Amino acid sequence: MRIKGFFKSLLFAIFLTSLSASLAENLLNIHKRSNIVWISITAFVLLWSFFDREIRESLGNRLNIALLALLGFLMGIIYFLL
Repeated sequence: MRIKGFFKSLLFAIFLTSLSASLAENLLNIHKRSNIVWISITAFVLLWSFFDREIRESLGNRLNIALLALLGFLMGIIYFLL
């Protein structure tokens, strides 16, 4: 059961990191109209994951979720600049 819990939290972490990286990249490239819709959807999902009980229990606490989102955001900025 521990392995299943580990993979679940790992998938949540990868999902949050990639979502926030995508959000950062789209924020830096906001001049496209389609990006505004994508930014809204991604921001909603990130906020939802911050307050979702199951994700919070899997990843530990809200600080871990915020750090993962910040890491993804920084990765998105670096990817955009490269």
